[in-house]
Amino acid sequence: MTDISMSYAELLKYAVEHGMIDTALVQEKVEMQKRKEILEKHQYKVYQGNDGKWYTYFPDDEKGRVKKKRNTKDDIEDLIFDYWKEKLENPTVEEVFTEWIENKLQLKEISKATYNRYKIDFERFFFDFKNKKIKEVTEIEIEDFMIYSISKFSLTSKAFGNLRTLVFGIFKRAKKKKYIDFSITQVVNDMEVSKNLFKKTIKEDGDEVFMDDETPKVLRYLEDHADIVNIGILLMFVTGMRVGELATIKFSDINGNTINIRRTETRFEDEDGNYIYEVKEFPKTEAGVRTIIIPRNYMWVIERAKELNPSGDYVMM
Repeated sequence: MTDISMSYAELLKYAVEHGMIDTALVQEKVEMQKRKEILEKHQYKVYQGNDGKWYTYFPDDEKGRVKKKRNTKDDIEDLIFDYWKEKLENPTVEEVFTEWIENKLQLKEISKATYNRYKIDFERFFFDFKNKKIKEVTEIEIEDFMIYSISKFSLTSKAFGNLRTLVFGIFKRAKKKKYIDFSITQVVNDMEVSKNLFKKTIKEDGDEVFMDDETPKVLRYLEDHADIVNIGILLMFVTGMRVGELATIKFSDINGNTINIRRTETRFEDEDGNYIYEVKEFPKTEAGVRTIIIPRNYMWVIERAKELNPSGDYVMM
């Protein structure tokens, strides 16, 4: 006797185990449903030509699409099924990457700006690697690809970290989808990467934006020309805040001579190539959540901002 509280899946399992359902029949039904779903996803028309043959199109990276022909409708549907089954079960590195970042953006795990940066980095690093079938990529190929990229792109340690982020994202996603069975974390941790491979960035004192003796002159100029832009630059000089943080400070964030940093500005390109600016309700990193001090002799900057923007919420409106 079965429990009426059992789920449909549990009932089906029970029925199969007790010989109440033919497992071969169940498998056949599953395959038929899978075939039906794949055929419905095919975006091109299937039609019979004047010659009696059956036709459809398939996507093509170079030509956009290519025409395929078979003798019967069943034959053309078999071709469609085999094509999309291969695509679904063994996608390219680029297809897994796209699935990974689209999913992270949809779940709001990354911002649109980060999404765009990941895409730019992917096109830069994976140009010769992106069309590989995910199931055909070996552990040694990943290691060779990453180490070769250091010299090919003259990567700093930080830039290599950006590449590693993409590699982790792509191949962790691939393992979850059961395209691969190895751990990318183990592959990367086992890599021997010499620090000498990375490009060193050395800044000479003369390459700094301002020399020590120039800073007072800059501050004096900003004070003498205290418009909304210059007082913003002054605040960055005397507090050390980032420009994205400055752009999102509200008057309500100011308490005496302190400012609570809780937001930052982000920029990304839309589909038409236009820059879109948005306020993120958290700083760039967790360490960015902080309170900074305005020197007492520069409190006049906040008063000046209120004069220039008496009815705005943001200081730098």
